[in-house]
Amino acid sequence: MTTPKSHGQQGQHAIVLARSSSNFMSEGRGDHDQADRKMMINEPRELTPAEIEALREDMGRSIGWAQAELKRRQVMELSRDELVELRRDMAGSSAWIRAELAARKSRK
Repeated sequence: MTTPKSHGQQGQHAIVLARSSSNFMSEGRGDHDQADRKMMINEPRELTPAEIEALREDMGRSIGWAQAELKRRQVMELSRDELVELRRDMAGSSAWIRAELAARKSRK
């Protein structure tokens, strides 16, 4: 089952997602399945306490992942040896690009 798109109103997207969860659609619906899907998209409903708790848990996991990712991406101070190596690499790159540009200029 595909997840319906949000109607553009804040907060409504979570309701639509919750309504299309496996718990909501797990009961046998038969011929009414199509009509129920249409109703889910057009008529938002209040979330049950269990759905709210599931959303809170999911958000908690998402927040935890985001915090870990931000921590992983933090800028770290380089050691003295790392700085020396970086400067040496950059000097080498600068020398190479200067030579490459000079060679291209002379070929013109």
